[in-house]
Amino acid sequence: MRKRSVSIVATLLVCAAIGFGQSALQVFDQAKQDFDAKRFQSAATGFARYTQLVPTDPAGFTNLGLSYYFLDRYSESIPAFSTATRLKSDSYTAWVYLGICYEKSSRYSDAVNALKTAAGIEPNNPFAHAQLGLVYYGGKNYADAERSLRRAVELKPGDYFYRYRLSLTLYYLERFDQAMAEARESIRLKPDYSYSRALLGDIFYNNKQFKEAVVEYKEAVRLRPTDPATHYQLGQSYYGLKNYVAAIAAFKEAVRLDPADYDGWVYLGNSLDYNNQLNEAIEAYKAGLKLRPDSAMAYSELGIAYNRAGNFIEAEKYSREAIKREPGRQKYHTDQCMNLRRLKRFTEALAECQEAVRIDSKYVEGYYELGTLYRDMRDQANSEKKTVAARGFDQKAKEQVTKLETLDPEEAQKLNDLITPAVKPKP
Repeated sequence: MRKRSVSIVATLLVCAAIGFGQSALQVFDQAKQDFDAKRFQSAATGFARYTQLVPTDPAGFTNLGLSYYFLDRYSESIPAFSTATRLKSDSYTAWVYLGICYEKSSRYSDAVNALKTAAGIEPNNPFAHAQLGLVYYGGKNYADAERSLRRAVELKPGDYFYRYRLSLTLYYLERFDQAMAEARESIRLKPDYSYSRALLGDIFYNNKQFKEAVVEYKEAVRLRPTDPATHYQLGQSYYGLKNYVAAIAAFKEAVRLDPADYDGWVYLGNSLDYNNQLNEAIEAYKAGLKLRPDSAMAYSELGIAYNRAGNFIEAEKYSREAIKREPGRQKYHTDQCMNLRRLKRFTEALAECQEAVRIDSKYVEGYYELGTLYRDMRDQANSEKKTVAARGFDQKAKEQVTKLETLDPEEAQKLNDLITPAVKPKP
């Protein structure tokens, strides 16, 4: 899922400097003018001076905290807002932004407590409930996030962003029908909000409704063409439809926008591979490998691509590197067995296939490749007039068919057809 953000509009509090002299009022007014003009550094300097002149005015500390907030100086905002809440315990604005700054400083429990306090002060104000929901969501407490966001939606049903965040929370709770309803409502309220479109695409994709997902992702891409994540998800949807030409275009755009997207390069390689563009697939996999030089998967994918291209020497080299990094993956051993078999290094190939089915005694691909290997060993023995050895290998191949019959009858039949040549009709 993507990272979403929301802009927050703050209203400065009126000063309470009456009785502290004209200079304090002038300092406050100048700081307020700077804040309104978005000169937040000057505003922070002015409000800091004001709090020295009038240390008992909560408005000064609240506004100082807001100035630091818009400068992304959250650690400095926290003491300012804390002082404001100490001076005025029912200051809704100070409590809300104190909670937000705690969350941005990764102080989850403090953020929850501050926002709960704010929600208690103004229970019918949706903002604190929504922010509390966002904090719960960030802490992966989706049940409480839903509760808070539902309250925000009840108080302000026409807010597209609250609907979107509620939908996102329901998505993670795997209540996809409800998530879809909220996403659709968010889109109805604001049709050009790309995140809601992308989220609806995510829901369709999760339901394996790839055609519907494509429609939403394409609209999200139209609205925000520079978002690599949406191009990637569009590619995944085309990939699910086995429309590899369209998937290639989407994944290419994803990695163009984000060249550090490892998954984008891998799936670009997969799509090119399925489209028989093997040389380009190899280049895509190599780009992924540069990003994660210790990735067993990247080595494995390169090995498979080289195998399909008929370059078994390179295929064996990359598969060996995959096994070195993840020796417990039966697939990697099976792939290496295939490479070594094609290189006619049968003894080494046999060890790899046996290791694959040792790791997983129900691994269909392992038994299939093992049967294929024994077939090739039989055929070589026959070519060398080693009749006894050939019969032994033939029996071993048939044993793999027997094992597959209980695991996957269809694969068992395919292997049986492979190792048992059809009888040629007599002329």
